[in-house]
Amino acid sequence: MAIRWNERPVADELPTLPAAARPTSGAIDVWIAPRAEAIVLEHLGLATHERGGLLLGDAWRPRPADAEAGGIDPDAPVHVRILDAVPARDAAGTAVSLTMQAEVWTDARERLAPGLRIVGWFHGHPQLTAFFSATDRRTQRAFFHHPWSIGWVIDPFQAEPPWREALFVGPASVPLVRRSQPRWPDPPHESPAPAGLPRA
Repeated sequence: MAIRWNERPVADELPTLPAAARPTSGAIDVWIAPRAEAIVLEHLGLATHERGGLLLGDAWRPRPADAEAGGIDPDAPVHVRILDAVPARDAAGTAVSLTMQAEVWTDARERLAPGLRIVGWFHGHPQLTAFFSATDRRTQRAFFHHPWSIGWVIDPFQAEPPWREALFVGPASVPLVRRSQPRWPDPPHESPAPAGLPRA
């Protein structure tokens, strides 16, 4: 599978988890807002060619007390929230490859609300099951190299979770745990809804 990009995100420092957040064990996890998931699934649809885009959200490091008590690296990311998604409108895909142009980065930056960042990317593996190919891993290392950068791959034709979706994090593409509930009851950041999609 071949994916080519023309830009690379820049690094910045992560905030600490808010006081209302549940404590962390130090293992990084991700929560995907229903609105973001709806955008991704609508974009992928049941297309027989690969489609993709960028993920917007926020990433957090542990509170100092949690880090000290649990022996956790205080600068390591422990939680990522995916709150929005930006489909690559200009992408060219085949059944086994995807090429996205720089315009998706521009579209994503225009959708960034205060406090949000580009936290990763998504793409489909139609009728291939959800896994990170060698090319996906190279893309992750090259363009999503932060320890909190998420790679989300979905096969919309699969019904069972192990085959339908997979999440990976960081330049090593480590498999990631998806949370069913957010860590704290905080309303998600708002960014402009794409045409035809209601706000959550």
